[in-house]
Amino acid sequence: MPVANRLKQPLDRLCRELDWTLRVGQDAIQFPLRYSDPADIELAGLFASCMAYGRVDLFGPWVDWTLARMGESPARFVLGFDVEKHRKLFSGFSYRFNRERDLLAFCLATQRLLVRHGSLKAFFPATDSPTASSTGSRCRPAAGRASASSSTCAGWSGARRRTSGSGPRSLRRRS
Repeated sequence: MPVANRLKQPLDRLCRELDWTLRVGQDAIQFPLRYSDPADIELAGLFASCMAYGRVDLFGPWVDWTLARMGESPARFVLGFDVEKHRKLFSGFSYRFNRERDLLAFCLATQRLLVRHGSLKAFFPATDSPTASSTGSRCRPAAGRASASSSTCAGWSGARRRTSGSGPRSLRRRS
């Protein structure tokens, strides 16, 4: 019996029996579900997934904190983002090894993707390789293009790790 058929019954039962409304409050999916505009849903989902290492009760308050500073529409905020104007907005952000400069890099890279592709939904198919043999190899082109976007945004080199591999990511101004 194929794996899909063996999994179908237990997964169907789980879907029927699990209280999804209770579960949403304990999952990162709660953040994009707050919005109705597809652009805001995409952006909140991307940011929440970037922070989603660890328990929701640990990273969730920082996602809330950040989205609150972005205002009513995270997508509009990112499209209008200016690092000099908004630099202090994220001052004090600290979740594990991420700091305010990482939020600046996120906003800059995401802004570039949105300007170039119109939406995150349009970005991923534009980087997909239908001949890729695995999910990882299908994601690499998108990750590479996203990384390139952060390195060319508004005169900033984007996020980079220190050569020692320790410490937080940093932004540096191009000369």
